[in-house]
Amino acid sequence: MSIFQLFAVAIDHQSRKFRKVLPHVLAAVSDFDVALFQTTSPIRQVLVSTQAGITGLDDIMTIRFRLFRCCLLQHWSFFMGSKKMNQMANPMGFQFFQSSMNEILNTFHQAIAEDSGNGSGEGVSLVRVQYNLATLRELHRVHKLFTSCPSEVRVNCLTVCLNMIASTSMEMLRDDIVILIHTMASFSFRDFFSIFVPQYVANAFPGNTISTFQKQKLCAQFAQEADAISFAANAFNFSNYLQTLKDKLKGGQGC
Repeated sequence: MSIFQLFAVAIDHQSRKFRKVLPHVLAAVSDFDVALFQTTSPIRQVLVSTQAGITGLDDIMTIRFRLFRCCLLQHWSFFMGSKKMNQMANPMGFQFFQSSMNEILNTFHQAIAEDSGNGSGEGVSLVRVQYNLATLRELHRVHKLFTSCPSEVRVNCLTVCLNMIASTSMEMLRDDIVILIHTMASFSFRDFFSIFVPQYVANAFPGNTISTFQKQKLCAQFAQEADAISFAANAFNFSNYLQTLKDKLKGGQGC
């Protein structure tokens, strides 16, 4: 863990000289990622077999997410490139970005799974979820993350965020999640309302799980309103109706 702390402190610095050590840092971090992020990793399996190991893994993951935030905030063009400066992303840096984003989304997924009883038992604290939500908002505020990242990253993040606002365990973070959803949707509100939301509903309720009318009613909860206040209210309506439909199906009542 002390190595991660050293990396996080060192990289939280704007000086260009740190770019010289970034590839070496990332090479070491890549080894940690394989050991910590992959659920089939023997090291991770040993850690999660005891409560002490789970606590230790949680501490390491907290530092790992801080490292991601510091790296991207201070050295954005190294990881993501810069059209303005005609600079390509460093391949190792972009791989670090992808690995970090995947683990953030996995953290969100795991928090939802714990709520439904399908989690791994490791547990995900609301503090960690909130920290990562804040990281994504900050990266977009400073560097326009969701404008710069590949479209599949934005779509995957939107999907898991809509899943989260319909999860009872995420009620305390609903406002934070909706702000992030609005931020991502602002890339193209037209595409969000007319393409993404219907596709999300179709995936959530495949085939004839619910009626066409109910799917249309669920999509209509967003009401095509893009201002932040109306969007938030509509997002809550969407999540409430989504949860109602899921609860009816779970209870075998049909829709």
